[in-house]
Amino acid sequence: MIKLVLSEADIIDRANTELASFPGYIKGMKIESARMDGNMLVIGGQCFMSNGKPTDKTQKALEVYNKFAENFVQNYTLY
Repeated sequence: MIKLVLSEADIIDRANTELASFPGYIKGMKIESARMDGNMLVIGGQCFMSNGKPTDKTQKALEVYNKFAENFVQNYTLY
């Protein structure tokens, strides 16, 4: 599979655009970081924590991020 190679800023922008239309998206979800861990693209985002503790949205957000990331990282990589 050929992956599209983008800068960190472009990966974050593209991820946020695609995330907004992803099933289960919760308003306020946002990808805030992208990095490579070996050959794997790792993206991170808002998990709805309050004072360092999970909120009602935290578990659902993590589930949506995980499903989104499984698909997203198959198509993109950082340069």
